[in-house]
Amino acid sequence: MNIRTKMISLLALLFAVLIALEIAVQRQVLVPSFAQLEREDADTSMKRIGFALDMTLESLELTAADWGNWADVYQFVQSPDAAFVKANITPVAMKQLKVNAMLIVDLHGDYVLSSARSLETGAPLDLDLAARKGLHFVDLTSRPSRDAANHLYRSLGFRLRETNCYRYDIAPR
Repeated sequence: MNIRTKMISLLALLFAVLIALEIAVQRQVLVPSFAQLEREDADTSMKRIGFALDMTLESLELTAADWGNWADVYQFVQSPDAAFVKANITPVAMKQLKVNAMLIVDLHGDYVLSSARSLETGAPLDLDLAARKGLHFVDLTSRPSRDAANHLYRSLGFRLRETNCYRYDIAPR
């Protein structure tokens, strides 16, 4: 073997060792580091989603409490009046509340008012909640850490159920 062959063999062996070392470093250091970064990013994203949902639920809770304690709504439940609906259940009001549907129910569970509108156009939706005779209960979900919301639900007569909540998306979003 001449010196040229020995040098080429030595350089090939050196490159093979360096490539193996590089692969080992990537597998042991870089890949776990990137996986950790992705987990942290996913965790941050989930916290943002949770915060956004909490804000939305708190807004709905305040709105529901506001409307529930409003004397005009109480009077409307006692004696339904078209003037109340015309003045208060408008497309603009529903858009400001950021709700598509509104259902006012008396203490006996009878529907007093049902309204469903598109937030974008204000057009009535083909959804009559009051006509749905199969609707016998309302389920709410709330994280255990949301003490005020859970207290409010219990004070309104909701009972705590032991359940797991699952969802199957029929179509991709």
